[in-house]
Amino acid sequence: NVYYINLESRIDRKQFMEDQMNKLGFTANRFNAIQHPRGAIGCSLSHLNLLKLAKEKDLDHILILEDDIHFLKPELFINNLNNFLKNHKNFDVLLIAGNNIGNYTIIDKNCVKIQNCQTATGYLVLKHYFDKLIYNFENGVNKLIKNPSLEKFYAVDQYWKSLQLMDKWYLLI
Repeated sequence: NVYYINLESRIDRKQFMEDQMNKLGFTANRFNAIQHPRGAIGCSLSHLNLLKLAKEKDLDHILILEDDIHFLKPELFINNLNNFLKNHKNFDVLLIAGNNIGNYTIIDKNCVKIQNCQTATGYLVLKHYFDKLIYNFENGVNKLIKNPSLEKFYAVDQYWKSLQLMDKWYLLI
């Protein structure tokens, strides 16, 4: 259940992602990104619609990637991801990339519990959390559309921070 978000005009990034997925041994589905004059709105709508698609397809999880993610050490990533999944069944979202700001709690050698992490470059969401994240994304997108200059508060990777404070969000090391 791996999907990557890619603008139709960015054939270079599509090829880049296909090459990266081959290195990881993943079969990934391309999701046609929503283009909008305000990039943060298009990005947020793309993430929202992809999550809705996962719910509609009744997937048990989804790994969402943006087409600029770069796996520098594919073997290390796969090893750490597999270790995390083997040892952690009770989580909501696992960020596989992120810009963590401030406090975090070390859980083990593969992950930290986050409270204030941004960038939606890559993340794994479990089915039980789809509705909650969809609700959050919808609220953020609606506020962003009404106040496009406030993307630092309402963009998808900013607005989801309130969920990190109360739910089981982790960042892969």
